[in-house]
Amino acid sequence: MKSAMKAACVIPARLESSRFPRKMLHLIQGKSLIRRTVENARSFPIPAYVLTDSIEIAREVQDIAPIIFTSSKPKTGTDRIVEALYTNQQLQSFDLLVNAQGDHPFLSPKTVENLLEAFAENPSLDIATAVQKISKKDAVKPQVVKCVFSENNQALYFSRSLVPHGAEEYYQHIGVYAYKTRFLHNLQKMPQTDLEQKEQLEQLRFLEKGFSIQVVISENPHDVAGVDFPIDALACGEIAADMTYL
Repeated sequence: MKSAMKAACVIPARLESSRFPRKMLHLIQGKSLIRRTVENARSFPIPAYVLTDSIEIAREVQDIAPIIFTSSKPKTGTDRIVEALYTNQQLQSFDLLVNAQGDHPFLSPKTVENLLEAFAENPSLDIATAVQKISKKDAVKPQVVKCVFSENNQALYFSRSLVPHGAEEYYQHIGVYAYKTRFLHNLQKMPQTDLEQKEQLEQLRFLEKGFSIQVVISENPHDVAGVDFPIDALACGEIAADMTYL
């Protein structure tokens, strides 16, 4: 089933990061992280835009993707998208926006297709995201965000803690979102919430404000490969070495 909704991919990217400063320009097998992410996004079935407040990032990828400049005020990737949506008429023409993380360079086109499919199957949906099953060894790490969801794949909670307690299976939140643009218009009026600030997870704002999040399950092992710390870049470099199309 194909969605009749007009969709685009948006990649929020900031240069400074508290855990890994300037990581977007860090080289992975000879290419910067943000360039790998954008090149990968060109394999998606929808056009991709880069949203940034950095001239350096813009120069790095302006030859392969349209750039939309934002201010440095947004605290999260979604907040940056909301700001861009209000200032850019081109983005306003889309019904759906897929937020691909700038530090996840190997997100599968199939996962993006599955997110879009969720809206085709349920037109009343506002938000969809993706998860992947992981081992308990990985689940105990606080940098790995866990997702708990219902029998009909509605997100119940996200946490850096090991949840659910005593589980046999754990699911990592991949961090890609698809939203209706009408939802993003509402989000501008929603300040950060208590749980969002405590867990440092923007998706908790959506849940705290009463919005449901549809979860799709990814089986692509590279979807969870991201760069939070310098050591993660080494792991992504090993993946890139095996992916000759990048």
